[in-house]
Amino acid sequence: LEIFRKVNNILGTELCGIDFISTDITKSFKKTICCINEVNSAPHWGIHYYAENTLDIPIKFLKLYFEISEI
Repeated sequence: LEIFRKVNNILGTELCGIDFISTDITKSFKKTICCINEVNSAPHWGIHYYAENTLDIPIKFLKLYFEISEI
């Protein structure tokens, strides 16, 4: 989360899509080989829907981001 917050602060955005590549996502970005591949003006949910044929991931994000309990 630290690196993603820094990217948002640097770009002055509240919400963006960050493509992050890591050799081990369970480790801190400071302790593994990783990079930010690109930053988009908004997250793209299509890949999550088509990967699992569900809207669970976008709905969970929207609930957290907008602090709502039901969609």
